[in-house]
Amino acid sequence: MKPFPNARVVRGFFPAAAAGIDLGPIAFCHLDVDVYQATRDSLAYLAPRLARRSFIVLDDVQRSVKGVEKAVAEFLAEHPAFLFLPVFPSQGVLLSKELWP
Repeated sequence: MKPFPNARVVRGFFPAAAAGIDLGPIAFCHLDVDVYQATRDSLAYLAPRLARRSFIVLDDVQRSVKGVEKAVAEFLAEHPAFLFLPVFPSQGVLLSKELWP
């Protein structure tokens, strides 16, 4: 990642691994955590840290991974400004209408 001074790799379990690190604002995140609690916690962590015109790509949606789908559904219910756009066969994009004027 040396050629990309604004990019950062954080090792560990997210979002706990990011505690104490100033990551924001986040322009892009590819979230592939596969389970309910990790998806829920990651989306809660990411939402207030997103930059303008940013988005989150999620893996394992619309693929019978019930925990991920449940976490995404709950997130959308709690954050009505966000849109979910399916990207087949098993991904989706979350973006906030407030960040894309």
